[in-house]
Amino acid sequence: FGHQRGAFTGAISSKKGLIEIADGGTLFLDEIREMDLSLQAKLLGLLDTQSFRPIGSIKQTAVDVRFVAATNQVLLSEVKRGAFREDLYYRLQVVAINLPALRDRGDDVFVLMNHFLRVFSERYGRVVTGCEPAVREVFQKYRWPGNVRELENLVERIFVLEHEKQILMRHLPARITRDVEVGPSPSAFSDSDEGPPTHRARSTTQVDSRLLPFKRLTAEYQRTLVREALRQSNFRLDGAARVLDLTRHSLRHQMRKLGIALDGA
Repeated sequence: FGHQRGAFTGAISSKKGLIEIADGGTLFLDEIREMDLSLQAKLLGLLDTQSFRPIGSIKQTAVDVRFVAATNQVLLSEVKRGAFREDLYYRLQVVAINLPALRDRGDDVFVLMNHFLRVFSERYGRVVTGCEPAVREVFQKYRWPGNVRELENLVERIFVLEHEKQILMRHLPARITRDVEVGPSPSAFSDSDEGPPTHRARSTTQVDSRLLPFKRLTAEYQRTLVREALRQSNFRLDGAARVLDLTRHSLRHQMRKLGIALDGA
């Protein structure tokens, strides 16, 4: 809503709020359910009168703004339990667009995947195009509980940790592959040596055992992954843990085990 000069301590000049800045345009209110009830009342007054009063002002400011609000909650249920104002709900419910979850949108997952591939190709300076057929099958069958944000996070994780020019089965974390059956065999994602030869051929890397002891080789690889994730996350533990698909506690444990200090990664 903005404020006038002198409206409170530190208000050395007047400042326009986002509503006034959006005059003649559109203001998008994301996660509208999280808005405080007192602020909901102020928003309702604005919608009813098409005007508002900046903090410290005695005059109403008229605006012409299109409001678009979004939420991942069922607002009518929130109204019934008193978490969202009923009058504001019906005031906003002029044109409602119900966007299905990603798991119910068919091939949209590949449209979005390709979009994120282009975004991160530009950001990280290397090109990744598409995915192998088995990955397409997984993407179609997976439930995507985190919706589009989960897909975006997965694609960025692959850019950070992998180096191939397309998304491969071995790039996908276990939480995605463990409950999805690919191909004719239910054991397509099994780590057992009895798994289908075609799948094993895609996901196995040939290593000459004479080059490095197994434990040392594994530790070196893990150390590289953790350091890269920390750098890409500006050394924020929460961000690095998301990139690596680990909990914050697990990441700390791995850092101690690998001898990685947060300030010296």
